[in-house]
Amino acid sequence: MKTLFLDVEKIKNTHGTAVARAAEELQSLYTDGIYRWYASLWDKDIGGFYYSESARDNDGFLPDIESTAQLLGYVEELRICNTLLELPESMKRKLIKFIQGLQDKDDGYFYHPQWGKGVNESRKARDMNNAVNTLKKLGAAPLYPTAIERIERAAKVSGLKDVSSTVPEFLRSAEALSKYLKSFNINENSYSAGHKTTSISTQIKAAGLSDVCGEFLDSTQYENGLWEPELTYRSANGLMKISCAYATLKRPFPNLQRAFNSAVDIAVGGIPVEAIVDVFNPPYVLLNLLENMLLTGDLENYNAAKAALRDRAEELLLATKRKVEVFLKPNGSFSYLPKASCPTSQGCRASLGVNEGDVNGTSLGLGSRKRTLRILDIDPSGCCNERDRAVFFALLGES
Repeated sequence: MKTLFLDVEKIKNTHGTAVARAAEELQSLYTDGIYRWYASLWDKDIGGFYYSESARDNDGFLPDIESTAQLLGYVEELRICNTLLELPESMKRKLIKFIQGLQDKDDGYFYHPQWGKGVNESRKARDMNNAVNTLKKLGAAPLYPTAIERIERAAKVSGLKDVSSTVPEFLRSAEALSKYLKSFNINENSYSAGHKTTSISTQIKAAGLSDVCGEFLDSTQYENGLWEPELTYRSANGLMKISCAYATLKRPFPNLQRAFNSAVDIAVGGIPVEAIVDVFNPPYVLLNLLENMLLTGDLENYNAAKAALRDRAEELLLATKRKVEVFLKPNGSFSYLPKASCPTSQGCRASLGVNEGDVNGTSLGLGSRKRTLRILDIDPSGCCNERDRAVFFALLGES
């Protein structure tokens, strides 16, 4: 397989030979096997992408919105196409029909026939957000008002107290949301709690309850910048999820410098990784915190943080390579667990959990590369050329 392109000479000119060599080592894990494997997951009859090969090849599984959205996001990032509007017309029509057809006209959420409506709030929220964003990229829109639009309207008309509306119970008052957030046990498992909070953060914002959520998060943080007493992959993963909530709520991040230092330490540390999120989350945290510094006008800390990252650039790149390599499969994809795809996605059965790559794991593998390069001011885009594009679309069988 051919390694995807990275402008190593440019990195050498801007960052020096040692950093360029480390970036090249990291890039060696990313090959044209990725987009060939992506193409194999396309279902041209349904108009969506499967989560993994075991999902594609076995009864009981179907394409899903999140896998489709994640995969298409990296089709753009790898520059297989610059925007989704450049996809073949037949493919765009199928994608739009597939996504629109999953929306429920009564509540505005998007549901899959393989999972039904009895899914958790994270699944509902993520599918809605992915559906709306992907349709927009395709030049389309949902057929009915989304749950977010209905929540915003209810907030203006009835103050969220209309029980006949589609507003979830936990968003009908500040007290209800506070009780709901406390039920997550954020200081015992900040990753799970942060994931749930971030998944519903757009709904919280739409309901006008951003301050309630923000004050809860502020009040439960430890002085180390984390939501648990010790720095571990789990607490660092929780930090990533919670930092995304702060980004959505547009709220200043407390104890920011300590949180930043914790993310750097776990990123370069030698603790064995258990899931590919352990590689992906630390650089994601760093990007979120850098953006928070800019949002709050903290230029002094921003410049100091960027200088510190540059000093550790080689170390960060080599650590990312060492860790993400654990999940690389022979076909160029990445698995969520070292020797298996994750059998569930947001609480729903998504694969057989065998030793294979999955879309989520591959997205996290590519995202680990992307965000590590970005925090070091190295351009991660432009990996594919015209030949790669032609091969990808030929494998899809779309024109």
